[in-house]
Amino acid sequence: MLHTMKDGKQIKLADMSDRHLLNTISMMYRRAEAGVIVQYGGVSSSDEMPFFAEDVLYGDEALAEMNFDKYKAEAARRGLSPHNAAPPLGQ
Repeated sequence: MLHTMKDGKQIKLADMSDRHLLNTISMMYRRAEAGVIVQYGGVSSSDEMPFFAEDVLYGDEALAEMNFDKYKAEAARRGLSPHNAAPPLGQ
């Protein structure tokens, strides 16, 4: 899986430094707590107008949308401590 950095560059999860990986996991927890905006749309047939919708996801739904499990699995594969990327209180 590829990770997209702030500058738009994509790298493999396996190529992220330990610090970058743990910081990303921590950022995902913060974003999941604050809410992640998800946009989607499409057309069901050529006769219909396109539609667009936007939702805000929180918690586990937000983490799933961000492919959190893949990042957490990479941290576990490296033997990184989950205490370095603990979820915020209440999760």
